[in-house]
Formats: sequence, C-alpha cells, structure tokens
Amino acid sequence: MIRVGGSQGYQFGDISRRTLRHLGGVGANPASRAASQAARTSVTKSNEISPEMQADLKRVEANMTRGQDCFSVIVKKCTNIPHKRIDMGFSQRYITMELAGSDDVVSTTPVQGYTEAAFNETLTINELPADLMDPANFAKSNTQVVFKIWKSDGLLRTDFVGQVKIRVRDLIRRPTRILLVQSVDGNSVLSNRKPWWPCELEVWFNGVGAPKHWPKPVASNYDKSDYGKHIMMVTRGTRGDIQPFIALARGFAETYGYMVTIQTELEYRDFVLDKCKDVEHGKVRFLPSGGDTMTRIMKPEAKWGMKQKSEFIQSIMMAWSEADFFGSMSTVVNSLTRTQNSSCPVDLIVPGFTMMATGMVTSEYCDVPMAAFVLQPSAIPSADPNWKAIIPIERAAIVPGWDQFVAMGQEKTSSHKMVGCLKFISEGSDLPEWREAFGLKGNINQWKSLMGQNIPIVIPIQPGTFDRPADWAPNVAMSDFIFLTSKAQGANAFGEELDTFITSAKSAGRKLAVMTFSSMPVQRDKMLAAAIKMVTETKHPVSLVYVGTRYDPVGAAQEQKIQELKDKGLFIELARAPFDILFREMDVFIIHGGLGTTVDALRMHKPVAVTGVLLMDQRFWGKVCNDKGVGPPPMHIDDFPTICVDFLDRALEPGNEWQKNAESLQWGEEGSDGVGPNVEQFIEFMGRGLYPVHTTKDFKPFNHSK
Repeated sequence: MIRVGGSQGYQFGDISRRTLRHLGGVGANPASRAASQAARTSVTKSNEISPEMQADLKRVEANMTRGQDCFSVIVKKCTNIPHKRIDMGFSQRYITMELAGSDDVVSTTPVQGYTEAAFNETLTINELPADLMDPANFAKSNTQVVFKIWKSDGLLRTDFVGQVKIRVRDLIRRPTRILLVQSVDGNSVLSNRKPWWPCELEVWFNGVGAPKHWPKPVASNYDKSDYGKHIMMVTRGTRGDIQPFIALARGFAETYGYMVTIQTELEYRDFVLDKCKDVEHGKVRFLPSGGDTMTRIMKPEAKWGMKQKSEFIQSIMMAWSEADFFGSMSTVVNSLTRTQNSSCPVDLIVPGFTMMATGMVTSEYCDVPMAAFVLQPSAIPSADPNWKAIIPIERAAIVPGWDQFVAMGQEKTSSHKMVGCLKFISEGSDLPEWREAFGLKGNINQWKSLMGQNIPIVIPIQPGTFDRPADWAPNVAMSDFIFLTSKAQGANAFGEELDTFITSAKSAGRKLAVMTFSSMPVQRDKMLAAAIKMVTETKHPVSLVYVGTRYDPVGAAQEQKIQELKDKGLFIELARAPFDILFREMDVFIIHGGLGTTVDALRMHKPVAVTGVLLMDQRFWGKVCNDKGVGPPPMHIDDFPTICVDFLDRALEPGNEWQKNAESLQWGEEGSDGVGPNVEQFIEFMGRGLYPVHTTKDFKPFNHSK
C-alpha cells in the first residue's frame, strides 16, 4: 500500500481556450477528426463481462485475503489525461483510492503514460465504515469512494489531475463503470488535444470479498425495443433550472414509455433520480455533464455580480450564460456518441437555454435531431424594440433627476442588440474553436440558424402570459406552465413547527405572508431587514414565513430582534417547505421570480411582489406580475425595504386593486402540472419530422455504424 503526500501542485480542468493554450494545447491536424471518431467507436457496445474481465476477476479472487470483508475494484485505465508540453516520456500516472473520511489510501503502481494510462490493477480497502457493514442500513449508506488521478515526474513533483467521487452503493450496482473525472470545482477534466475529450476512469467490480449483504453487480441491458424512443435532455444551472426538465422527462416516460437520459451536473444526481423513482413506465436515467453551478455562484466574483442592479451587468451575465458552460461540450458529445453505439441510441436531443450551443454542436456532430426547451423567453431575440433581453427594474431614488438618468442607460443596455454584442465578446474565438474542433463551421449566428432551420423551441408558458414578438418563427411554441410533482400520497405535509405557527397566526387574527428566494443566494441581512420592517411597521397584523437557505451570518442585534419576533409568533425561518400546501394558506407573496414559484403564487389569486437578486428571467416574471396588475414593479432586495411596508399595507387592504386583478386572472388549474401539454407539444413536432442541426456545408456526421 502506497500513501500519497499532500502536495497537489497545479490543477487541470480549466476549460478556457487561453488556459488550454497556456497548458500546451495541441492544435488540430488533418487526421484529428478521424482519430477522434475512431476513439469514439472503440467503445464496447454492451456491458457484458468479457473473457478478459473474467480472467482478471479470477486473479482477484485468488489473491483476495480470505475470510475478511473488504472493498476491492480493478482499476483498468484512465483516458484523455491532460498534460503539459514539458511532460516527457518518464512522466508517470497513478490512481489512489480511498473511502471518504478515512485516512487509508491505496494506490496503483505508477505507469508510464501520456494521454492514456493502462493499470489493470486491483485496489483493496480492508477496513470498512459501519454504514457499509450494516445490512439494515446499507441501502441508505452515503460513504463515497474517491479515486484521484495523479501525475508524477518520478523525482520532485506530484500533480493532482482530477478526481471521481461516487457512493460505494452506487458504484457496485454495475460490474464495470466508465466514470467522468472532475476537478475539485466540479468541472470536467479535459484532454489538451482537440476536441478536448473528457478524462475518464474505467473501473471494474465483481463483489469478490465484499460483505454478503452487498448486492451483486448486474450489467445494464437496455434495449430500444423496450422503450420505443430515447430522448436525451441536456441542461445546467440551479435546481430551479433542472426541475422542469425532470417533469418533462417523467412525462415522456409515463405517457409514452420512452427512455429519457438527463445529463446535468453531478450535484443533482440524487435529486433527479429521487424525483423519478416512482416512474412506472419507461425509464429516466442520469449522466454527469461536469460543472457545479452552486459552487460557482458562491465565489466572490459571482456574488459581486449578483449584487449588482445594473442592466449592463445583467446583460453581461446573460451574454456569458452559455460561455461559462462550454467546458461541458465535449463531455456531452462524448456521452452521446457512446450512447449511439449502444443498443439504445438517442432519437432526440433537448438542450436548455444555457446549453444551446452545446446542443447544436452535439446534434450536428452526432446527426441526431434537436428540439430545445427554453424556460427564459426573454433570451430569444427579436427586432421588436419593446422586447427586452433584460427587464429594467426600479431603484430607490438617490438624487433628484436620478430616475431620468438611469432610464437613459436602461434603454441602451437592456436590448438584445447589446446582449448580442456582449455575447460576441464573451464567446470570442472560444465557441468557433470548439465548433471547428468537431469539424464544424466556426462562426455562425446561433439564433438565426435555429430559426432558419425551423429547429423547434418549446417554451413552457401559457400563451397570453406576455406579448409574443411578431417576428418569432412558427417553430417557437408556447405550451403550458410546467411543474415537478410527485405521485406519492402525503408526500407534502406541514411539520409540527410550521403547522403550529400557521394555526397560532390564524387564531390571533393575523394575516399570513410568505417570502422565499428558493436557492438564490440572497444576503440574509437584506432579507431580515425587510422582514423586520414588514412585521413591525405594517398597519395590518401579519406573520411572515421565510423559506430559503441561510447564506451569510448577520449581526448580533439583528439576530436578537429576529428571535424576539419568532418568540411572538410573527416570524418563522425554514430551509424548505411544501409550497403546494403552504401557498394555499397565504394572503400575500414575496418571491424571487422563478417560473414555477411565480405561477404557483399567481394561481392563489393573491397579490405578488417580486424581489431578490433579480437575475434575468426573474426580472421578466416581475414585469409579468406588474403588467397584470397583481403587484408592484420588480425591485432588487437592496431597495425592497423602501417599499415593503407600503406593499403589505396595500396588498392586505380589503378590496384593493391588486387583489381584484389577481382574482380575475387565470393561470391554469391549481394542481395542474402542465406536463401533458408540454409532452404533446414535443410529440407534435416529432410527428412533423425533426432534423439534426446543419450549419456546415459538406459536413459528414459521425458514423455510428463503424
């Protein structure tokens, strides 16, 4: 057993073109595309145990310490390992394996390798934690096995390349796994050779020496005839961005028996699979895309950006919304090419807004039809001068004339023309270089290509919610609001604390308000400042429910004041709550402007205010609420304390205009999840005939039959 020192050196996995070049990226050569295709077609078309694997497993069993429970895997190989030009022939690669929380680290023997290293070596850990040894709780065990890839010059320097983290109970379900290697920030670790294929680790497990209560690994055996069609959805973002795709996937599976693969960030694996565990027809699978949005938005520069109210900063963020995720492009293409060589190839790829460029490249390279699912309609450009990419928001006046000055800047910086210019800067030569690496035309007009080729774009919003731009092509279809729900009976119920709070407030004759920002990183001191003002200064007796994550500590004085309000039954703070039943009890809503939360609130026919960090489509939904006359214009959380008391005073006044308007509007039936109309919209497009994206003359798509 070899123990590894703490030196980690530099980290690979930064995906920008400039960084790749700095690390010694290898330029494309005439044979690069053919070579990359050959590499993709070398993937085994089934997961059945080969004679080679049988021989290895017999060797493992013969060498295993008898009579002792252990965890043992065969580390086969690591491919597409990044390197530097200074790496010479004596550079060695090795893999370490450990169980999270344990100091016991085992390692393969270092082997010579450049971009690929074959190990074919058994790694065994004999001391297993209690949750893996407990038959009653093994199915709920969370112990992870961590594989780390290292590069050593054999003398002075050892560099960390990347890692794989997976729960032991998940790893052992299959006899063989090909695992995506990621950086500590969650990004895919990529090769330096175009088209920058993702680094992957292949490991085998057969259960030799494992505790008897561990299930035996079973090879996956999916067959297209069992599912009819296979749809691949590709999305990245916050949990709110992922939920509609899960709902749509469930709909395809339950209604038509399709197989659906959702490729998104590893952080959401459990969330995706847990929400689909009650699917009775079809199949919903998960694949990692690389990346970790929540880690990224908690970085100082991201926090700074989200605190800014400027339309120009918002335009920059929208322009960079795809560029930030280009690092997942080769990971998605790699996954789809592998799937196309399986017994259950993909029939349709469905990207989200942040993965549109990736979806287009994947569709064209793999010759698979594409239809987009876009939750952010304001991202779709139009020549209509009233159609804004970024919705301007009101601000608290600072000096006389400030409003007029701000309005002048808002008109210029919130337009699609501005976002288009910034998008050109943000993507620069990176996107063309990515496209050219796959043999595609480098410079294209993305939205013009989609509209010109009638690539379907489905927006899960009811027609009439906003004024549809007249120049949108017929391939842009508005369907219905979509929600992620569960079939489990009693899945949502108040806990004792919340139930007591609501009952006590009603008994005391107080109105109920809810404030929620979902997973958005709203500063807690800003939220509490507004909460304290609302419950202490409004002319109506009110109790406030706050639902959200605590991101920042606050001062002792503010904490003390909040505790006093909690003791009086005026305020309660929860990390999560069942909105479907909580919202029915509320008299007024203060929300962050996400699609699902906003429509849920509007269906209650009560006044709604939209505040928070107000990123992109959250401003859009704030404008919808204001345009429909159910609440004030959207206002940033920094300025919300200046209007929050007035909002409650007006919203809780009997017979107020916001209440009357809210009661008169229809947003679909309460409890309707909108899944059916969205599924049928895609089915309608599929019935007309869908085609792969085509932007490159004489381009020959990847040949899956090789």
